[in-house]
Amino acid sequence: MYKFEKEYLPKHSKLDKLLETPDEYYKRVNMLLPNIPEEVLKDFFYKHCSLDIEEHAWLNYRILEFSKERMDSSFIYYKSGVLKNKRVLIDKENHFESGYLTPRTEPIRDYILKYHTWPVAPILLYNP
Repeated sequence: MYKFEKEYLPKHSKLDKLLETPDEYYKRVNMLLPNIPEEVLKDFFYKHCSLDIEEHAWLNYRILEFSKERMDSSFIYYKSGVLKNKRVLIDKENHFESGYLTPRTEPIRDYILKYHTWPVAPILLYNP
């Protein structure tokens, strides 16, 4: 398991209540990870649990480079490999198809059903 910095996580109380807003979190963590765009810090780091952040620590967050790309949904679904990703398949089955929703996944499901797209652009890793 790769080491990650606990400072990358949003601050929580002992009862697991968030102690900072997404904007407060971004201001604090942007100083630690200035190369990561605001959208990524607020959507991925702030909203995901420590297990998700730790699981991807092998990426070495301090040196990642980002670019915004425009692509259609067919590329994302069929050419990016996302549909073959075990984690995506497990989440799809557990959260969306079985109806087991969490406070994090229910708003995503509702948004997709209403607008037929994701609430925010996905983050895709290009790793040649």
